[in-house]
Amino acid sequence: DFLTGREQEPRLREVTLTLGALGLVQAGLADNERAARQQMEQSLASGAAAERWAAMVAGLGGPTDVLHDAELPIAPVLLDVPALTEGWIEAVDTRALGLVVVELGGGRRRPGDAVDPRVGLSGLLPVGTPVAAGQPLAQVHAASAESARAAVKAVQAALLLTTVKPALLPPSADLIYGQVRAGAGTA
Repeated sequence: DFLTGREQEPRLREVTLTLGALGLVQAGLADNERAARQQMEQSLASGAAAERWAAMVAGLGGPTDVLHDAELPIAPVLLDVPALTEGWIEAVDTRALGLVVVELGGGRRRPGDAVDPRVGLSGLLPVGTPVAAGQPLAQVHAASAESARAAVKAVQAALLLTTVKPALLPPSADLIYGQVRAGAGTA
């Protein structure tokens, strides 16, 4: 949906364009970040990015009509992740969330492991969001009730809630914490 323009969440779009532009410059495929960003925007607008992605999916053994029928199978168990307390989301342990998806079967521990396309996480609330006790922080998509319950606890542990509204980085910096620039190390 993102690549075809059907649904482009603004924060995801900004991260995608910024990191993609940096990659194009570092690979020598654009002279500067402004030109690279224009290339990225044109690729999205023309449908070229979606077509390239569809070709990669098909080349990896996926469906050849993924742009027309990209619906994933639905997990048998959907479970909301309730906030344990009232407050604000201050931080997210993204590595822990990735491991939750692996535990659900949505990632590989070893090469050759099967991946269950039904499982994962959706609707994760971003840092800075105020929440009420019991309010869903995310939704778990699982193959079993047992794995769903374990994932709920792990997601709750991965989201740090605070009673004080967190100070957020300025909008221009809150999406990308640091950048690696060719020859410059880390930012």
